[in-house]
Amino acid sequence: MTIRPGISTTKSNKKQKSVSDRKKRQPRFSVILCTYNRRTSVLATLACLRNQTFAYRDFEVIVVDNGSQDGTLHAINACIETKDQKRKVLEGPWRIQCLSESKNGLAYARNAGLLAATGEIVVFVDDDTLIDPQMLENLWLAYEETGADAIGMRVTVHWDIVCPHWMVTELLDTLGHFSPSSKRLQLTSDESFASCGFSVKREALHALNYFSPFLSKRINLPASMEVADLCQRLRQAGYTLWYEPEALVMHRATSARLHQAFFVGRAYWQGRSEVMLNYLHTHSEKAMDVWREILSELSSFARCLFVQTPLIRLAGRPTTERLLAAMEQAHFWGRFVQRLRYLEHIPPELDIPAVLLVHSPTPDAFFDFLTNSLDKQEVHYLTGQPEIPLGWLWRHRSYREQPVGILHIHRPGALELTNRQSQYLRFRLWLARRWGLRIVVTDNGGWWQSARGPHSRVRRAFERKVLHTSHMIISATRQPNLLYRDRRWRKRARYISQPGFRGYYPPALPREEAFQMLGIVPTTTFVYLCFAHLHIERELLFLLEAFHTLVKGNRSAESLPHIQLLLVGRPADGEPSQRLLKLAERDSSVCLHASVFQLDDLPQYMGACDTLVLPHLAVHTAGSLESASLALSYERLVVAPDLPRFSGMLPHRASVPYVPASRESLAEALVKAQQIDFILQPEESAALDFKQSWEGYTGTLLKIYRELLGQAPSETTL
Repeated sequence: MTIRPGISTTKSNKKQKSVSDRKKRQPRFSVILCTYNRRTSVLATLACLRNQTFAYRDFEVIVVDNGSQDGTLHAINACIETKDQKRKVLEGPWRIQCLSESKNGLAYARNAGLLAATGEIVVFVDDDTLIDPQMLENLWLAYEETGADAIGMRVTVHWDIVCPHWMVTELLDTLGHFSPSSKRLQLTSDESFASCGFSVKREALHALNYFSPFLSKRINLPASMEVADLCQRLRQAGYTLWYEPEALVMHRATSARLHQAFFVGRAYWQGRSEVMLNYLHTHSEKAMDVWREILSELSSFARCLFVQTPLIRLAGRPTTERLLAAMEQAHFWGRFVQRLRYLEHIPPELDIPAVLLVHSPTPDAFFDFLTNSLDKQEVHYLTGQPEIPLGWLWRHRSYREQPVGILHIHRPGALELTNRQSQYLRFRLWLARRWGLRIVVTDNGGWWQSARGPHSRVRRAFERKVLHTSHMIISATRQPNLLYRDRRWRKRARYISQPGFRGYYPPALPREEAFQMLGIVPTTTFVYLCFAHLHIERELLFLLEAFHTLVKGNRSAESLPHIQLLLVGRPADGEPSQRLLKLAERDSSVCLHASVFQLDDLPQYMGACDTLVLPHLAVHTAGSLESASLALSYERLVVAPDLPRFSGMLPHRASVPYVPASRESLAEALVKAQQIDFILQPEESAALDFKQSWEGYTGTLLKIYRELLGQAPSETTL
């Protein structure tokens, strides 16, 4: 090692360590610059970023080439290899990397850059912008002073040629101009950033699943609403959006853009983009509403074409007014064309799955949680109770053998259908398959699997026909070979773990308070709970007989604790019979609450009970994991039968299995439950967390949707 005179070895080592630590430090900004066939202009933008007064160590630059064919990628790589000797060594090298995204679309390119970003805040600039040297410095100051989640920069127009005489203020927005105020302010609900210059915290972008490719600018579809969509989703999620005038970006107005045809064409695509955005955020598509909107757009276009434009020409108004009138006419025509396209066929390039959810009109907490979770994902869905609109099927039919729409039927056995409605629904399912739609079925089980009578047999028969028609069966079981006897169903089955409810419902009430509200004897030391509305009467009688066997044994041994059985709700297959009521009244240890079950009363039921009991007969398709997951979320033990829907699905420490339809086995399981002290482990608590588990459920469901539609994730190369 060579020691330079006048510099100590210790000081030199500290200096090297300081430089190394600064290199490893996470940058404050990740500047993402996406480009396509603009070799000269993107190099000018890179030069502006290289001249930033913000320290090199505090920001990184990620350039994403979106399939350029003019040598842009080669020019950028040559620029990256250039060394800048003017910067000080202590500030470290310029952090810059270049990615290549082959899938065309601005959203794809930006999302690829986001996957590589490491900064706290992500800044997006276009490849035809010039950036003020103090932009990043002023932007960081704005984030520190406002605590904003997203900030839009001030965008002015940089004229590459002389500004034309017909240019007025109203036309500047088309060229990217964005300057709502001369002072810093929080943006209102109807304002969006300029696409060529804005910034968002990376955590917020990750929570919102980044940009929507459906609304993105592409080669043959110059849409321009992905930033408006992002701003709308940010506000809906509770994030704050600000505007900083000191962070300046200049958007270049080239000669190719300074023609009236450019402004008219941009207005046309603006209208089409607005309808695309409306489609993305609309969850109801009634035929009457669609036609009403189409007629409204046609009326506005006709007024511009036959009234406003002729009057302007007759009055001899200047060029600017004629251009504004032509732009308004093109805007309405674009909206009209896009609505007609959606009326006839949803485009196959729709990267966001279009789903029709068919469900029972009866309240279903699982379905409500599912739709709330889908609202946060990239899914465009409608709901039917239990209708399948013919127009929706027609618009979402396959295009050139590529599937476009998904028909998702939630618990077909729960649908309350007449014979005519059943035939109608089966015909629509047949039609959906003929038109190339994909059919998904959620099979979570239900009380009708164990019920007797013609009504239940009709439910099961309809459910089997739907399962036979489906392309994919979603089921929370690890034993599809035991659950489905049809080999084709077993091949279609896809396992998704049952989500939890921990942290969603109010906490359980204190035991003494719950006892007082439910009328349970204070000396009771152990309480069994059964949700009667999830079981048929035969299963409840089976439970009462097993409990009666336990009580007789309990009375013969004074050392055993005093126990209580709490039955909540009415049997799923009808009103409670006299036999059930007499059997419940025969023993004072049975507490029957035969009123309609209300979720508002859940805290008192969970506060009073120690164990949830799931009484089932020997039917291999019987059972549902929802109530078991609910009990586990409240840290309550579960007594469940050894059936395919439960086997291997519940933690061994938290469940007691029994032989279905065996009173002796159930009685033994009830006794064993009194001897188990169950406490959730940290990993179990995390798996039952409401937000985390439902995000995982809908994330897996979204992957299944994309798999059925043949949508593979894009490949990004370094």
